[in-house]
Amino acid sequence: MTTFADPHLDGRYAWFRLAVSVLAATVASVGMWAVILVLPAVQAEFGVGRADASLPYTATMLGFA
Repeated sequence: MTTFADPHLDGRYAWFRLAVSVLAATVASVGMWAVILVLPAVQAEFGVGRADASLPYTATMLGFA
């Protein structure tokens, strides 16, 4: 049996596509994790607990599912 490695699988362009994909995924999902930084300010602004402040975020994420 003869096997050969395709030079395009691990080529420079493949690594470039991987880097672009990881960068795009990071930029696209930063909004989902930004709520962790904003949540304490929301709690203080409205004078509510963490569960009450995170309820709208939870409802939004369930709406996406």
